[in-house]
Amino acid sequence: MSSGTSLAVALSIEGLDAGHPAVEQAYAELLDDARAVPGLTVDERMAPVQGRKGGELANLLLVPGGSAVVVAVARIFRLWLQRDRARSLSVTVSRAGSEDVTVQASGEAVSIEALERGIQQALERSRPEAD
Repeated sequence: MSSGTSLAVALSIEGLDAGHPAVEQAYAELLDDARAVPGLTVDERMAPVQGRKGGELANLLLVPGGSAVVVAVARIFRLWLQRDRARSLSVTVSRAGSEDVTVQASGEAVSIEALERGIQQALERSRPEAD
């Protein structure tokens, strides 16, 4: 997998603002799980919030070190989604020289196969055309 490939993850819980403690806890769970995956680089992107130290999550950027890491990431996403059916996430696959592709998932009944397939297809669609 190209080192120019990244997965930008935006997460939410239906009915709650990004700064809500339940959303922050859910984010911390996903972050802890992602940091435990060998070969996955994790980078938090925070947005400043006036009157609040540290800001709030704007984006979680994951850089997979190989295709096997993508499978692990899809499993983390599925487990995270299954913890609460109000949870949802959006994964935008970015690759240098190509258009971004976004995959969205929500709910507790998400299939690991469908999630893996969606992320893999997004990776394929974001792959630059051969010259």
